[in-house]
Amino acid sequence: VSVDAASSSWLSVSPSKGGAGQHTLSVSVSENTNGKSRTGTVTVSSGDVSKVIVLTQSGFETTLSIPSSQLFWNLGYESQSVEVNLGCNAEWSVSVDAASSSWLSVSPSKGGAGQHTLSISVSENTGEESRTGIVTVSSGEVSKKISLTQSGRIFQPEIGGPEDMPVEEWK
Repeated sequence: VSVDAASSSWLSVSPSKGGAGQHTLSVSVSENTNGKSRTGTVTVSSGDVSKVIVLTQSGFETTLSIPSSQLFWNLGYESQSVEVNLGCNAEWSVSVDAASSSWLSVSPSKGGAGQHTLSISVSENTGEESRTGIVTVSSGEVSKKISLTQSGRIFQPEIGGPEDMPVEEWK
């Protein structure tokens, strides 16, 4: 009995040899931790006769959860960090859209199955315009987007209020 080389990491057969008579083969299949199905073959040979057994193992459905209350953030212009709770049953990774990568960063940037807390750091917005960045968490074919909108800085006179500003007469 033999297992094809490409499947030998997740398929095994016992016994691998035997004599004449009726026998029961025990095929062991390890857990498929990938979201994709996989196929392997076991070949049973006796003399010039061979029979191929094809085994297909399905992948599992990836689950990725982030509380809906943590998918949209409205932030002040100050430098700050926010925390996002993440649950996933597979490996995952994080990306920041290119337009926001100069002012948004995320730690950790990847991880395995389990419960995790992402820390998203936001630099101070020194401009007057608000800005929006997107952080995407992906696992297999599943992804979640986290939107962060940061207000612009409101500039105010450094000396008191309007009463301290010079006034010129109308001519």
